[in-house]
Amino acid sequence: MSETRRSSCGPPLGPVSDKVKYRKALSAMREGDNSAKTTVAFFMLSGRGGAEIDQDGAVALLEERVKDRDAEAMWMLGVCCEYGIGMEQDLKRADLLYSRSRRASSITGKFLWGDYMDTRGNGIMVVGSLLQSFSECGS
Repeated sequence: MSETRRSSCGPPLGPVSDKVKYRKALSAMREGDNSAKTTVAFFMLSGRGGAEIDQDGAVALLEERVKDRDAEAMWMLGVCCEYGIGMEQDLKRADLLYSRSRRASSITGKFLWGDYMDTRGNGIMVVGSLLQSFSECGS
C-alpha cells in the first residue's frame, strides 16, 4: 500500500492528496465554480485521484474554459488537439491554443516556451533547471 509523502516545500504528495484534490474540484464545479472545470478535466484525462477516464467529457470541459479565456485550459486543450485525445488530431489548432495560452500567461505555456528566466537572465529551456529549483527549496 502506498502512503502519502510530505514535500518539504509544498502539499502532500501521493494518491491520497490526488483524491482529495479531485473531490474538492468536483464539488466546487458542481457548486458552480467554473474555474474548477480545468482541474476536473485534468483528472478526467489522467485518471488520477480516482477519476474515471473520460476524454470526451474532459475536452468538453476544456472547450468551455477556453471560451472563458482560461490560460491553462488553452494549454491542456492544445495537448488534446496535438495528440488527438478526445478529438480528431488538429495540429494547426494545437499551435494556436499553445500560442494563446502563452499570451494569456499560462505558467505551463511560458515554461515550455522558455519564457521563465533563471537567476542569470537565461531562459529556462530544460526540465532539469526546474527540477533543480524544486530540490533547492527543501535545503
